[in-house]
Amino acid sequence: MRFTLIPPRLRGTTKNQIQTPAVMLGVGALWCLAVLLAEASAFAPPLSGRVGVTSRALLNNAIPLAAPMQRAARSTFGTFGLKMKELEEAAAEPTTIQQSSNSALSELGSKLVAAEDGAVGQEQFIFTKQWYPVAVVEFLDKKKPHHIQLMGKDLVTWLDITTDTWSVFEDACPHRLAPLSEGRIEPDGTLLCTYHAWRFNAKGTCTSMPHARKENEADLCALPRACAIPHPVQEAQGLLWVWGEPGAPGSDVALEAALKQPAVIPELEDPALGKRAKRLAWSIRDM
Repeated sequence: MRFTLIPPRLRGTTKNQIQTPAVMLGVGALWCLAVLLAEASAFAPPLSGRVGVTSRALLNNAIPLAAPMQRAARSTFGTFGLKMKELEEAAAEPTTIQQSSNSALSELGSKLVAAEDGAVGQEQFIFTKQWYPVAVVEFLDKKKPHHIQLMGKDLVTWLDITTDTWSVFEDACPHRLAPLSEGRIEPDGTLLCTYHAWRFNAKGTCTSMPHARKENEADLCALPRACAIPHPVQEAQGLLWVWGEPGAPGSDVALEAALKQPAVIPELEDPALGKRAKRLAWSIRDM
């Protein structure tokens, strides 16, 4: 007696019903093999000998079966090739939209080139070579230094009481980078750093180092790295104006700043207007 294991999902079916899918798979495999052999016969050279006769016989028997499949495949791939050829020709020819976009881009490029050529002889705006108002003078306490900012840089402004002129330094002591705005103004008109009591005059030169030896103090104070970093500054129309680039008095930066005037209101400087143009009181609203 022979037992056959049948999966549960196939129980109740006959043997012929179970074998039918396997037979169909086998026929399909033979069909594909016949198609491949038929296609190879069109390109392969004639075979000789016994093997060649046998292969030729198989091909002759398989060609009638594969002919409909060959025609369908050739028709399909021929249509696909035609479509691809049409797409390539369409891609090779620029469309109207492409032509218009290309012409617009070329026109924009020519305008940019013309603008650059026209701007060669014009003066370029450099942010660091301009005067900027940073504070209202009448709002500043003359007895202490004040912290201000210009283009993201921390600055300190203070009044030299001996000359009654305002000075602006970078808000960092050259010794330990302590904020000079937390210092104080000495009776001799110098700005004192509260960290180690270094003193600086209006030019940024260090005038005193309490921790240095007396015989070496003058030489150490004369070092450039011991000096504060000043900015050109002036007072106009009630505002304190600071030059965007640092430079000590008498330097090239200071001379360049002196040749350029701040953007003040011209009507207030014109004596012909007389009483018709006058400066009003300053008003600041704390937001």
